[in-house]
Amino acid sequence: MPKVKRLGAPLLTKIHMIIHGVSISGLPWTATAQLSSTCVKRGPFDTLLGELAMEANAEVRYEHDVRAMEFESGRWTVSASTPAGTRTVAARFLVAADGMMSSVASRLQVQYSMFRRSITFTLYKYVPNTVQSDCYILVDEWGAQACVPTTDGDMIYVIQRPAALFDSFKAGPQRFLREAATRIANFVTLPPQATLCEGFRRALNQPSFIRAMPDTGACLIGDAWSHKDSVTAQGITDALLDADLLAELIIARPHVDARFEQELKLQWAQRTELYTGEVERAHRLAGFLPATPLQIEELQMIARNPELSSKFLGLDAKTYSEKDFLKDLTA
Repeated sequence: MPKVKRLGAPLLTKIHMIIHGVSISGLPWTATAQLSSTCVKRGPFDTLLGELAMEANAEVRYEHDVRAMEFESGRWTVSASTPAGTRTVAARFLVAADGMMSSVASRLQVQYSMFRRSITFTLYKYVPNTVQSDCYILVDEWGAQACVPTTDGDMIYVIQRPAALFDSFKAGPQRFLREAATRIANFVTLPPQATLCEGFRRALNQPSFIRAMPDTGACLIGDAWSHKDSVTAQGITDALLDADLLAELIIARPHVDARFEQELKLQWAQRTELYTGEVERAHRLAGFLPATPLQIEELQMIARNPELSSKFLGLDAKTYSEKDFLKDLTA
């Protein structure tokens, strides 16, 4: 294994996962039951921290040890152990990039077996000529997903069927990156569908916009979370769980009307009812759901204050600067 270069504090020591619930991870803001774009700025990548959410047919609690975090040639690699035995799961990966919450969601069906003891995700930071912004592309051996920030600071999430991009990735990483960047550029230049966007907001009151590409089966969700002080891990998980459902509904019904909104609300309500109990129980099992309003208020204050968050996490009570970041990488 290549030499691991670590930042000043341990990044991820363990990832806790609750099947059929919300994932509980080593993210510091998840540990405070909050996700906040203002929490612990620590460098150009805002420190790559990951949340690996898992879903299976059985209600099981797993604990995975993170084996390594590595930065080399402009990419981060996170390796985590997996349980022995074969199990089919859906994996998602959540990253913090440049201080903005950006998530890349994957609905890949992955086979974990006793012969595959680890799974590795690689995050590429790529700056194509066609997009006036950095692109973040997440790759694993089953496919790829990508996201790109917009000019107003939101993030666009590309939830892409993996086969097409993966075929070009096998032909060569450079060709893959070029094709991925072109696809992102095409997505970004799509004219917003005002009716669809407004109807989606009225129906769910969550993301700021959504776009669908019927010919590719891909779905883009604009991020409204960055406009809030903080959001719950459950809120992000809810949106990711429903990405495929929304894509199917919107591709099937490109024009928003009262029936569409009613159907969307019904589907959302059914999903919420199904998962709410599991999410709450998962939080309580992991000890991340405060029991009293006072505890909630205290943890929210910690999550929104970088200095308090640093103290809470045992870090230096200062913003982790780019200079410190580069110094640690070259140490």
